[in-house]
Amino acid sequence: MEKENRRLRDKAKREFVETVQNLAAWVKKRDPRYKRYVEERQLQQRAREDDRRRRVAEQRAAIVDGASSYIRQEWEEVDYTSVLDEFLSDGSASEDEDIATEDAGGECGPEDDLFCAACDKEFKTPAQKANHEQSKKHQKAVRQIRREMLREERQLAREQGASR
Repeated sequence: MEKENRRLRDKAKREFVETVQNLAAWVKKRDPRYKRYVEERQLQQRAREDDRRRRVAEQRAAIVDGASSYIRQEWEEVDYTSVLDEFLSDGSASEDEDIATEDAGGECGPEDDLFCAACDKEFKTPAQKANHEQSKKHQKAVRQIRREMLREERQLAREQGASR
């Protein structure tokens, strides 16, 4: 008896909930206030989406503009042939590197070559570092550093121009 009563109560509850939901849907369809509310929400959502698209387009344009006017600094261009020649010739560091190492107060070893300053990561093998340098995350970090440095250079140039 209890099972049957529970089943009948549950069925009655479901029917009641369904009836209320249908009534609410019917009222929503015909209520002008709700229609206005839905239209306003759609307009707001479109405005947010348009604003987001505009910001993304501006950011892309700024990146393209910054990239087209970018001038590589001398320190960015690495001459790997001279570095390879040094390591392959006699396997020891040159006197200039020894002096620089002493000034830095530490030893300069091959593990220093396995550090990415842009991403602040250290690698165990040269292959890991080479693979990392090809990653989008690394390239994005390098571009960000370049942008910041260009911004700082422009600011310094403006300050020097203003002080003259």
